[in-house]
Amino acid sequence: TRQITAEVAASLRHRPGIDRAVRDASSRDGEVTGTDVHRRIAARRAEVAADEAFVRRSRALRVVLGVVVAAAIAALLFLTPVLSVREIEVVGLDAGSAVDADAIVHSAGVHRGDNLLLVSSTVAAGGAETVPGVESATVHKTFPGKVRIEVVPRVVVAATPVPGGFALLDASATVVEVRSSIDGVEVPVVRGTGPATDAPDGSAGSGLGGPGSLWGDGLGRQAVAAIAALPPGVLPRVLEAGYDAGALTMTFAGTPKVVFGTSDDMAKKADVAVRVLADIRARGVAVEYVDVSSPVVPTIRPRS
Repeated sequence: TRQITAEVAASLRHRPGIDRAVRDASSRDGEVTGTDVHRRIAARRAEVAADEAFVRRSRALRVVLGVVVAAAIAALLFLTPVLSVREIEVVGLDAGSAVDADAIVHSAGVHRGDNLLLVSSTVAAGGAETVPGVESATVHKTFPGKVRIEVVPRVVVAATPVPGGFALLDASATVVEVRSSIDGVEVPVVRGTGPATDAPDGSAGSGLGGPGSLWGDGLGRQAVAAIAALPPGVLPRVLEAGYDAGALTMTFAGTPKVVFGTSDDMAKKADVAVRVLADIRARGVAVEYVDVSSPVVPTIRPRS
C-alpha cells in the first residue's frame, strides 16, 4: 500500500491539490487505503476532463473570433469605398493617335467606383484589345485605387483604296482606320487584286470591312507584309506597291520601279536594290525598272 501511494503521489506531483490530499491522508493515519487511491484517481480524471473542456471552449472562442474578424475585414474591403477605383490611366498612345483612350477604357469594362479587388486584369486587357487600333494591352492594378492600361497601338504601314476613301493598314493588313483621304499620312498605297470598286482611282479594294477587320486580298496582304519587312531607311519612301503580272512591284520616291518578285527575303532584295539604284544614278542611265526577284542576278530594263 505504501508503494502504491508513493507511485500515485509521484505521478501527480505537479498537481498541488492532489499532492496535498495525499499528504493529508498519509499524515492522518500513516497509510493509504485502496479507497483513497481510487478517490485520488477519480480526482485526477476530473481535473483532466476540466482541462479538456477548457481547451475546447478556448478553441471554439478562437474560431468565433476569427469568423468575426474575417467578416469585418471583408465588409471593410467590399462594402466601403476603401478600395474603389479612383483613377484610370491609359498609356502608350501617341499624340494624334486615331485610337480613343475613352474607347479603350469603355471596352476594358473598368469604371470609377468599381472595387479594385473585383477588377480582372486579364478580362480588362482582353476588352481593351477589341479596340480596332490596339494591337495588345496589359492592365496593372495599383492599390488602393488605380488602374493602369498599357496599350501597344497598331502601326499604320500602308493604305489601300476603299469605297469613299482609304483604309489604313498595319503590318498584318488589319484595318486600323478608314479615312476619306490620306493627306498628311506618309504611307504607301497598296493596290488590291480583287474586283474594282468605286474608290477614287478605281483600284481594287474588295475584301475589306471596317476597323479591326483583316484584308481578304491574299496578294494584298503579302504586299503589305513586304513593305513592313523592308529595312527602315535603306530605300527611299515607298509610294506604291502591288502585283504586276504576278510579281510584287514597288515604286519609290525618285527612283524607277523595283520588281521584287515574291515577298520573301525582302531584306536581301532591298540591299541589292539599293546598290543597283546607286549604280544607275552614278552612271546616269535612264531605267524603266530594276528586277531583284533573283537577288543573285539582278537585272535592269533601260527606258526605250
